[in-house]
Order: sequence, then C-alpha cells, then structure tokens
Amino acid sequence: MKKTIIGVCGKPCCGKTYLLERLVGKSPNDFTIVNCDNLAKEISTLYKQDIEQMLGESDPKLVADIIFSDKEKYQKFTKFIWNLLGKFLEQIVENSSCSTIILDAPLLLESGLDSICDTVIRFDTKYDIRLERAFGRGWSKEELDRRDSYFKK
Repeated sequence: MKKTIIGVCGKPCCGKTYLLERLVGKSPNDFTIVNCDNLAKEISTLYKQDIEQMLGESDPKLVADIIFSDKEKYQKFTKFIWNLLGKFLEQIVENSSCSTIILDAPLLLESGLDSICDTVIRFDTKYDIRLERAFGRGWSKEELDRRDSYFKK
C-alpha cells in the first residue's frame, strides 16, 4: 500500500503539536502521527553513551543548553540524531497499518526530512502568541529567540 507522508513544521510554540493531538482524538485509526521531538529524545536515550562522548554530557536538559549555545556542537549533534531519526522513521512508515503518516517535526526542513514527504505544512504564528506559550513552558524570551535562530526563515 502506498503511504502518504505529511510533514508538519514550524517554530517553537506555534501550535503544531496542539493541533495534531486534537486530530488524533477525532480519527485515531485514519493516520499515524509521529512526534519527531519525542522520537529524537528516545534515540538520545538509546545512544546516550555516543552523545556523552560527542558533547561531554548526556542529560537532555544540559544537552539542549549545550547545543543551543554552540552552533558547531548543534550541527554535530543534529547530524547524528537526524541520520538515526531518518532510519527510525523508515521503520515506522513501513510498519504502520495506516495509509497516512504525519510527521510532527519542528525542524523538518532543516533536517532534510521534507524529502520523504508528499506534502509539507508549515505553521506560522505571531511572535507575541508564541512568546506567551513559551512562558507557559517556563522559557524566557531569550530562550525562545535562541531556539528560533536555528530555524530556516
């Protein structure tokens, strides 16, 4: 069966995951949603030793602090994770009984995962709304801005 892959991307706190979580409740058997952030966290746990060797740290909070403050380490880390993420996604797509797979992937374009998508939906939300949502996550304005700097314009 030919599967349709839809990629959903956008900057932090723009509402991607919120909307997709609501879709699951409406039609849980019509499609599979893959939260790529969560999958990357699982991969980070599985490859904890490799990440510690690469960055000198494997605690997820500290890894985020390291990679979002050092572009070189960010590139090294993301290349490693995105390569594995692509392999894991291939298996998920192959094993899914659904004909439609939706990738909730904030960095879809940056990772190159858009190349496996039939359609890409890019969310855009006003900065002040995103900032309010970021505060709800315990992030500062500086943290949101720092993370934003890693997204393609």
